[in-house]
Amino acid sequence: MFSDISQEIKNLLKILTITINSSYCLGEVRNHSFSELKECVLLDGLSDKTSHTIPTLKEVLLVVRDRVLINLDNTQEMIPIVYELLKETGTKDQAIFSSYHPYKKLKASAGPYLDSIIYMPKVKQDTERPKEYLNTFFTQTHSPILQTRALTEEDALLEIIPYAKGRKRLIWFNSLENFHCAGHTDEKEMMDPSHWNWFLDHRANIIQTDRPAVAALFTT
Repeated sequence: MFSDISQEIKNLLKILTITINSSYCLGEVRNHSFSELKECVLLDGLSDKTSHTIPTLKEVLLVVRDRVLINLDNTQEMIPIVYELLKETGTKDQAIFSSYHPYKKLKASAGPYLDSIIYMPKVKQDTERPKEYLNTFFTQTHSPILQTRALTEEDALLEIIPYAKGRKRLIWFNSLENFHCAGHTDEKEMMDPSHWNWFLDHRANIIQTDRPAVAALFTT
């Protein structure tokens, strides 16, 4: 199982952005062995080297078990493999899979596993017929939550929120980049602590942030 998982990850990831003074930490992940990748160290937010190496998903799951909600983003092609890891590590009830895939495409890759997972459909500006897209997940899968975004304060995609709330769904927003949250990012909140009120105004239940300490103060 371990070798299968690492091979799947190598096949799916595109570019390795971690750099140290070794040539094998540059370029495409698929061109390097797992042992080589384990020698690479992660960078912090200022692109300085840390002491942390690339963990396996199993290592991460064991660390966060019973501690945090896990967002398994862009794992749509790996759901069967990842789900077995969740069962092995006792973390399946705290993990959410998410992607922009339409239902039929997701069902084709996930198969019967789709009936066992918690899934979060994501919508963006080029999602075709977003209400119809979401309703398919609401009726065919266990999808108690959705992730949406907004380029501007007047983004038409925000109209999806009352539709979802009327179906008792939770709302997930990302505060990392401007195009996710009409500019109300982590950095803006650090400069002006009124910015995240925008998420409350739009009935957000979860804010995905790189500033958990700030988020803890915001919610108290």
